[in-house]
Amino acid sequence: MDFPKAWFENEIQHGFYVPSLMKRCWAASMEIVLEIDRICARHGICWWIAYGALIGAVRHQGPIPWDDDMDVLIRRADMERLLAVTETELPEGWSWRDPKKVRHALETWKLTDHAEVYVSDPRERSHGFPFFALVDFSILDPFLPDEQEEKDRESLTNAVQQCLVALREDQEADRPVLREIVRQLEQGGLLPPGTEEDLWDRLYDLLDQLCIYPALTGPDRDRAEEIGVFPYYIMFGTNRYQRAWFDGSTTVTYLGKDLPAPSGYDAILRRRYGDYMRPSFRGNAHGYPYYGGIEEGAEKVFGERWIWHYTFSPDHLCNEGRDAWKGPREQAREALLGLERIQGMLPDAIASGDPATIADALGMCQDLAVKAGTILEDAGSRETVARIEAYCESVYRLYVHLLGDPEAV
Repeated sequence: MDFPKAWFENEIQHGFYVPSLMKRCWAASMEIVLEIDRICARHGICWWIAYGALIGAVRHQGPIPWDDDMDVLIRRADMERLLAVTETELPEGWSWRDPKKVRHALETWKLTDHAEVYVSDPRERSHGFPFFALVDFSILDPFLPDEQEEKDRESLTNAVQQCLVALREDQEADRPVLREIVRQLEQGGLLPPGTEEDLWDRLYDLLDQLCIYPALTGPDRDRAEEIGVFPYYIMFGTNRYQRAWFDGSTTVTYLGKDLPAPSGYDAILRRRYGDYMRPSFRGNAHGYPYYGGIEEGAEKVFGERWIWHYTFSPDHLCNEGRDAWKGPREQAREALLGLERIQGMLPDAIASGDPATIADALGMCQDLAVKAGTILEDAGSRETVARIEAYCESVYRLYVHLLGDPEAV
C-alpha cells in the first residue's frame, strides 16, 4: 500500500500528538491486515476488523489518533483454517505468536511481520517502521444456552485464569493460592497430573478446552444465542455479544481501503464502549505505544545513530494541509461515507430520547455534510453542493423540531 511522503509527517489529530513513527507503525500494521484479507478471500475465511480499529474506521476512516495496534475478531473454526493455510502462504519472515508459547492468558494470537525486535536501518522495514508490526486476533466462541451450566464453566475458567496469571507474573505471594487451585483441579480429574515445569501447558490446555466446550456439547451448540471472546469476558466482563450481530458482514473504510466488519457493528461497539462516536481517550491495556520499551532499548544501543527521536513544533497544531495527501474526490468520499454511517444511526439516537445523544448525532451529520460540501464546492460541483445545502437545512429543521431552536438557548 502506497502512502504519500507528507502523510508520514508529525501532526496533531483531535488534540493528540501523533509522531511520524506511530504513522509508520499504522502503515506497517495495515500491510499485515491487507495480506490477511487477500489470504482469507482466497480460502473463503470470514474475519472482521474489531475494537479500536473498528471505531477508528467508523469515526475517523482510519486509526484513532491514540491507538497503536490493529485488532481482528474471528470465529474459532475460521482461525484454525487460517493457521493451517498460513503455514505455507505467509510472506517470508512473518510468523504467528502462539498465546500458549508466549504465555498470554487471553488466547490472543498475534501475527507479526518480523522476528527481530528492531533494526538500525529503517529502510529494511515496511514503511520505514523499525520495530515489528503486529495484528491481534481474538477468537469468538459460543456461550452455553443453559444458564447454570454456563455459570459453572465461567467459575472454573476464572480459577484457571487466576493460575495462569499467577504463573506468568511469578509472584511469591500468589503461590499458596495457585497450589490450592491446582490441587483441587487435579483431584477433580480436570487437570492431568504433572510437574511444575509443565504446569503452564496443562492449565492452558484446560483453558482451551473450556473455551471450545460449547461447540462440543451436541445439538446445543447450534442454539447458542450469544458468542464472544470467552477469556476476555471472564477476566474483564466484556466481549459478550448477540450471535445475530455476526450473521453477516459489511465493509468500513480504513486508510482508504474497504475492510470487513460485522453487520451488527453498531450494536457491538455500543455494547463494548457505549457512545463510541464521541472521542474519549481511555488509554489501553498494554500501554501506549506498545513498542515504547523496545524504543528505549534501541535508543541506548544506537545512541546518536537512532533517528526516531520525537520532535514537536507549534506548527503541528495547525490542521492546514492535514489532508493534502488526499485528492478532493477522496476527501469528499470519506466525508460522505462517514455521513452515511451516522445517518444510519439517527433512528436509534432519536429513539433513545436523550437530548445529548440526538444533538451529537445531528451535529456530526451537519459537520460531515458541510465538510463534503466545502470540498465539492472548491471542485466546482455546484449541483451536488446545492443538494448538500438542502440536506443541511433539513438537519437543522429536524434539530429544531426535536430539541428547539439552538440559537434561542
